[in-house]
Amino acid sequence: MGETKDERERDSYGFALSSWEKEESSQRFYLFYYSDERLSTLRDEWNTFFSSFFNPMEEVFSQKRNKRNEEQLEQLLRLGLPPEIRAEAWQRLSGSYELVRANPGVYASYLHQADTFGSESANQIERDLGRTFPSNTMFEKIEGREKMRRVLMAYSVKNTSVGYCQSMNFICGMLLLFMEEEEAFWTMSQIIEEYLPEDYFGPTMLSFQIDQKVFSTLLSLAYPTIADVIYCHKIPMPSDWFLCLFATSLPTESLVRVWDMFFYVGEKMLFQTALALMKLLSPVITRTKDSAKIMTRLKSTPKNAINPDALLWVVSNEPQIKQVTSEQINKLRENYRPVIVQQMEAEKLRRKAVAKYTS
Repeated sequence: MGETKDERERDSYGFALSSWEKEESSQRFYLFYYSDERLSTLRDEWNTFFSSFFNPMEEVFSQKRNKRNEEQLEQLLRLGLPPEIRAEAWQRLSGSYELVRANPGVYASYLHQADTFGSESANQIERDLGRTFPSNTMFEKIEGREKMRRVLMAYSVKNTSVGYCQSMNFICGMLLLFMEEEEAFWTMSQIIEEYLPEDYFGPTMLSFQIDQKVFSTLLSLAYPTIADVIYCHKIPMPSDWFLCLFATSLPTESLVRVWDMFFYVGEKMLFQTALALMKLLSPVITRTKDSAKIMTRLKSTPKNAINPDALLWVVSNEPQIKQVTSEQINKLRENYRPVIVQQMEAEKLRRKAVAKYTS
């Protein structure tokens, strides 16, 4: 039985294809990328690697895994996880697999608290449900939106210092495409509380603001010409790249491949991916003199990013990108923290003075 028209106009995750994803060249790529031959080759490579382990999923992906063969594991992750093991691999790499089993009934108790006592975040969550991946088959339906609402409400009860912040909905939605509610809840918890610095999504978003400065510095070091153009035009860095972990910026297949690596190497992958996108966008950025056009291009995905192999190749092989380390990122964070805190305090005082003057 052939594909329906709707199936032909969606990717394998249920997202409506963009106009350029429908182009003939893109369609030819997808035919190759999802071909039985390519997937069979990928599975064969992973199965060969797994063959030396008694319990491959636990021994290879668990946080307590034996560190031997780490180089080979990283090489395979850059090729991508076979679709059928991606959800469990993400959970094991993040540690959420163990949390689900160590905390039976806890997710349900958070849901009960949210239903009984409510949440300060409830109104914002409800407003954002309809804005989250509206072109995806899961979230077009009320059942899909209800799953997302429950996960976000439960997390707002679990972590009251964060509650809910816009962009968490996109992370949650992407996880729900692969996992059950409880699994997505604990995996999102790990992303927010373990992978990202404290106060990334908090009221002040201090750590996110610091990371914007860190990325600006890394861009200046890696690609000074691009950084100069961005600086001269006073263009802000795309906030959704980091806050949404690229969930709203990359074609889905490229996104899941980036997440395959993110769950393994951590937040370093976010900075490396952002640098890779800047590299891919450089011809447009450096040749365009119109600030508005540059901003528009930064908010759109470069067409060559539709090929996750090409994107991951840039991340892995571009010298200025592959040399970025977690130690370098954390050192820059330490340097910028007092600067950003001082700026925030000054802004707070300024607003207080304005409010007093206008009252």
